[in-house]
Amino acid sequence: MVQRVTGSDWLARSVDTQRLASLRVGLLGATPTAADRLRQVGIQLVWSEHGNKRDWDPQLIAPALVKARIALLLVAVTPPDGDLIAAELARAGFDGTIFPVGGGVEMVTGLQPRAPRWVQRLNAEWLYRLLTSPRRLARRYLLECFPVFVVDILPSLLLRPNPRARGTRLPPGGTHADE
Repeated sequence: MVQRVTGSDWLARSVDTQRLASLRVGLLGATPTAADRLRQVGIQLVWSEHGNKRDWDPQLIAPALVKARIALLLVAVTPPDGDLIAAELARAGFDGTIFPVGGGVEMVTGLQPRAPRWVQRLNAEWLYRLLTSPRRLARRYLLECFPVFVVDILPSLLLRPNPRARGTRLPPGGTHADE
């Protein structure tokens, strides 16, 4: 069964199970307070950069991550920017694991609330966050992210073949045998 796992879900499970305790972790984004709270829950946070994402230079950050021997970099920046920054860091020479977690760090550390479960099941956490923090998120979600969704993501979703179009049920594993 395919299951959606958000950055918040993954990070919360990883913190709860101490899976990250032995790793040298870096944090790009979030706030200094969030970084301090990650340390308090047992994350070995050895590098962090907060500031404005427009001021970050992947050509300077990648070598700093390598020098700090970062095994896992959490990119706490709203998609798609977090994903784009992650790709730039990889191209710039950082060879550790990069995990874009969006607002997950703030949620796991209790600085921002998680959406109620029923909202999570509808995949509408972004809408919940927008409605609960409009001053902080309206520009980011509506002016910066929405155009990327309409131009880059929505067309691929609409053009994706529908596996149920033939009127048959998918077998266990999710694909038809002849695909």
